[in-house]
Amino acid sequence: MGDPKTSRRVWQKPKRPLNYDLIMDELKTLGTFGLKTKRELWKTQTELSRVRLQARSLLALRQDERERKEPILMQSLSKIGLVNEDSTLDDVLNLQVTDLLSRRLQTIAQKNSILKLHIKHGRQLCMDI
Repeated sequence: MGDPKTSRRVWQKPKRPLNYDLIMDELKTLGTFGLKTKRELWKTQTELSRVRLQARSLLALRQDERERKEPILMQSLSKIGLVNEDSTLDDVLNLQVTDLLSRRLQTIAQKNSILKLHIKHGRQLCMDI
């Protein structure tokens, strides 16, 4: 049958973890989106950096290869609601971590006023559903 694939790590720590401005920005984002640990934020940042890396590599390709591969990336990003169907690669490069975090069920439930309490209550609400 063969050996299973080795899974890669889905997050990367910051290069300078003791930077005061970075710590304050991370804590603000944790509170805004109701994240439990910084590792959840790092996972999102890593996922966004991988998407942006794909977009940069597509920009470096020749025109015919780019026209063939660009719709695949744009379709996958529009399926999860990050970009519109008529967006360009520049829109992908302009994505922020908050755009990706705003697509979480916990955040959508809080914005649609399903939650009457704090955003962290959304973690329990999502688990009860």
